Amino acid sequence: MQIKELLKNNKISLRTYNICMEQQWHSSEDIRNYYNEYKHFDGIKNCGKRSMEELMRISSSDFFDRLQQEDMLHKQLLSSFQTLVPLQREIIDSYIQMITTSLPPRLKNTLDMYFTQGMSLQAFYDFYTQSQEKAIKIRGIGRRNTLDLNIYFDKIKYFIIEISKVKDPDKIMVFKEMCVNQNIYPIENIPTEVTRLGFFKVVDYLLTTPALFDEGKIKLFSKAFRFYQYTIGLKLREIGKQMQITHERVRQIRNQVICDFFKKLPVIRAFNDDLLTQGKIDVSGDVVTLTPEQVVWLNQKSQTQFTENFIYFILCIYLERFEIVGSLSDVLYPHFSKKKNRHNWKRIYLVSKVIYPHFDWDGFVADITTLLEAKTAKAYELSLKDKVSAFMLDRTVSWERVAMVAALILKDEFGLKVEGDHIIIPRNTYKQINEYAYEALEALGTPSYVEEIAEKVKELYPQTNFTHAGIRSSLKREYGFVPIGRSSNFGLKKWESTVENFKGGTIRDIVKEFLQQQQRPQTLQQVTTYLLQYRPHTNSKSVLTNLKAEASDTFEFFQNSLIGLKGVNYPEEYGLVVEQPVKKRTWEENYQAMSEFVRTYNRLPLSSDKIPQAIVLYRWMSVQRNLIKNGRVSGEKQALFHALINQNYENITS
Repeated sequence: MQIKELLKNNKISLRTYNICMEQQWHSSEDIRNYYNEYKHFDGIKNCGKRSMEELMRISSSDFFDRLQQEDMLHKQLLSSFQTLVPLQREIIDSYIQMITTSLPPRLKNTLDMYFTQGMSLQAFYDFYTQSQEKAIKIRGIGRRNTLDLNIYFDKIKYFIIEISKVKDPDKIMVFKEMCVNQNIYPIENIPTEVTRLGFFKVVDYLLTTPALFDEGKIKLFSKAFRFYQYTIGLKLREIGKQMQITHERVRQIRNQVICDFFKKLPVIRAFNDDLLTQGKIDVSGDVVTLTPEQVVWLNQKSQTQFTENFIYFILCIYLERFEIVGSLSDVLYPHFSKKKNRHNWKRIYLVSKVIYPHFDWDGFVADITTLLEAKTAKAYELSLKDKVSAFMLDRTVSWERVAMVAALILKDEFGLKVEGDHIIIPRNTYKQINEYAYEALEALGTPSYVEEIAEKVKELYPQTNFTHAGIRSSLKREYGFVPIGRSSNFGLKKWESTVENFKGGTIRDIVKEFLQQQQRPQTLQQVTTYLLQYRPHTNSKSVLTNLKAEASDTFEFFQNSLIGLKGVNYPEEYGLVVEQPVKKRTWEENYQAMSEFVRTYNRLPLSSDKIPQAIVLYRWMSVQRNLIKNGRVSGEKQALFHALINQNYENITS
């Protein structure tokens, strides 16, 4: 065979080709003749270890026999490619995935970089048919990995050829169990007393004996993973101290074990038992769900103590037709704190491979997480259809199928209710005093005093402990409430439009509103008649007194008992009456009035008093407390005030 032909067929490297040209070797026969004469290739210029190995291989007596075998294998392989049925192709893909994950890390990483879409039957076919034995052309494949790579490719070649010979679908599945699963671990080595309990017990056996994993990894199972219900998780640093390795090395081993699981545990697929059927576990739908009772039953039947999430993990490997939605690290690793800025998964979900690739599961969960982190003072609804549709990647499957799984995740992961097409987003802020008061007033159904509102709040929510002052302050501050005069009597703002003859505010507020609707001043009788709709216990005299005491000078008074608003240009025919300002009582006069009230009634005035004088005195008492608090009352007056309001009224005689 000519040297150029050897180079073309990748039997030698370019370096070796150049060496042959330098030595005037134009055929394989020239190389063998040189070797037969000198018995080595030492001392040849630029001939390194790799080139020497290539030359030695060409010089061997069976070189042409191996070339013929390779040529025959090549023809068989090309023929097998053409006859493969979909089931065979699926099994080959599984086989390639399995043996790829078992490659040395450096070699696997090199292949991942070369086969950017992942190694598969199609990728192997494209690669192989472009150039037979092209392995040496893959950038990054060193001399140490060449042998492993050739073995890897040979496994794929022979597997394709052998499975292509099997035509019966049932026999194809048997072939899979024998060739794929047995490639991982010889199942006949597993004791009968283990296999009779089913594939969950087989997993338990593989985790506790040095069958699939070495002693170092086995030690981690009870410390670094939440596989078993009795597991007491340890921090990586603590595990490292016990195993006399660094916590970083513990982390690396732990992560590698999960990868090993995916490539080694498929051996359990060789066990065809009716465990799931016995437990009435439905695995035919788009998602697998287990009840707490089924988890208990599976463990009892299998004589295991697996966690619910690890059972889901095993089912995913065993059933093949499902993908995992969720974070394995969240559910299978012990955690001592929650991860920030992302959702911390409570469980994993087995979602059918039919719908899994058509929906952005991570994006959906991240969106819900962000939505729930925002402050929500009031519950509201979202459309399930709109939310699911926003994360559909295509329309290959209906949104309804995806929505069923999405609703399960919303319920189990976030505790959200889904009613029909509506996602219920609950409030996530503490209930405020005004909200309790609002509900109490709604229950009372009529304007009520602060004390009555407080009693109703306590009746509706016994666990609360709000003060009257706190409730009063909230009623005055928050929108939705209206005062009824100045007597600590309140109603709901909405009642003004729903309840007949109801209007909040003071008498002055109502009169001002009435006069704003009129073009001329109104008589006292007209004003009083209007007021009686909303304040039935008032009269003309008290109305007039109230309006004349207005500190802001809102009202103007005209001849013939007419009342108007300041700032309004009324006709000149109305004669304005100049009123003398009402003299205000001094501090001493108010103190004397308070003292007389205490002697008369043996108590302090209340905001809810029916006695007109008491309401005025209560207001004065509140003002004095604020002034004293701000240091605006002299020490002498403070002493008199405190002595009055802090005395024992039971000892006072009228």
